[in-house]
Amino acid sequence: MKRWILLIALIVLLLTGCTTAPQVGTPNIDRGSYLTGHTLTETADGEWETGFHLLPATDNEPQGILFNGSTSGNAVWLVIRDLDGQTVWEGEPCSGTFKYSVVVDTLPAGEYALWLVWDGPVTAQLDLYIVPGEAVRLPEVPPLALLGGIGMTLVALGYVIYAAVRRLGWGYLGLGALGWIVSVFLKFMVAIPSNTPIYNLLIGETRGGIGEWAFHLWVGLLTGIFEVLFIWLILRYTRVGKASWKKALAFGIGFGAFEALVLGLASAGSTLMAMVSPGLLSTVNIAALAHNANPLWGLAPVSERFFVVLVHIFSNVLMFHAIATRKPGGLWIAFIYKTLIDTLASYAQLAGLDTLTKIWTVEAIIAVWGVLGWLGTRWVSKHYPQQMEGETLPQPENQGPA
Repeated sequence: MKRWILLIALIVLLLTGCTTAPQVGTPNIDRGSYLTGHTLTETADGEWETGFHLLPATDNEPQGILFNGSTSGNAVWLVIRDLDGQTVWEGEPCSGTFKYSVVVDTLPAGEYALWLVWDGPVTAQLDLYIVPGEAVRLPEVPPLALLGGIGMTLVALGYVIYAAVRRLGWGYLGLGALGWIVSVFLKFMVAIPSNTPIYNLLIGETRGGIGEWAFHLWVGLLTGIFEVLFIWLILRYTRVGKASWKKALAFGIGFGAFEALVLGLASAGSTLMAMVSPGLLSTVNIAALAHNANPLWGLAPVSERFFVVLVHIFSNVLMFHAIATRKPGGLWIAFIYKTLIDTLASYAQLAGLDTLTKIWTVEAIIAVWGVLGWLGTRWVSKHYPQQMEGETLPQPENQGPA
């Protein structure tokens, strides 16, 4: 255990150490204008007025321009024209994956338009940033922003190691992961086409009130239906549900730990992309990832995953217990328990977690829910039938009616 603590501390120390190098300057895009994710698909040469106007108040006042993106086909470049249509500045042709930053300081005082030009068939995804008075500086994602993704991955591995040490069995651990994949896939297949029309019907232009809470409850019910009722049907009508306590526990750990692993790897992957190839992400995404360099932001998803895995474990072992005892009470407790926590998650996402106070308030509620799940799991372990699938389990303590 001490070795794992030392390893985690070393990783955090190394990540923190990487952030001590001075930055070139603070981001200044909020002082200017930008356009991200513009798609260009052309079959011949041409030009396009971007809508950006440069307004130097004095002669030779610097105008910062950052142009990045990727192209296939011919090159693209920027030109600046005065109001009479005369070209007064022309940038370098850009192709492939590019990032072109320049400060134009040769313009007389006046008003100018920025144009995009291409010399033949081209397909491109482009970002354009303008900051008057200085070079454009975008938010940077330091290595410490990996804390959240690495932390969630370590949470997943920690639960798997626990299952391995307790010899719970790899088979049911894998079945739990498969259960998560199938149930979440089916949930998304329903949510993707239905959430927007239901949102418009219940909320529309007016936030707040019973309509908004009805929408959040709908989102929570989708989790209850697919992650509880659907899983229960599979367990109930197959041999998978006839399992010993160890197998039931392994299934719950596999279900929750696999979700934590997927989210952790996705977070770490997007952060690495922002560090290595920031031109592939929008400014909004980069700024959001840069937030995670603050440990108080970066540790929030780690805390959340730790307690959410406990939520998954409790709801799944309740279903196994309901099948083993032939009493449906555990099933409906699991359904309500999971529906309520995802109703809260829907509310938090729609309300916006844009401050540390908001995000840690939500994390505190999730922590309470996780602790309730841990206590509930301990209760189920003491009241689980002694024999399932021919396996003899240790005599439960405080045996009582389910």
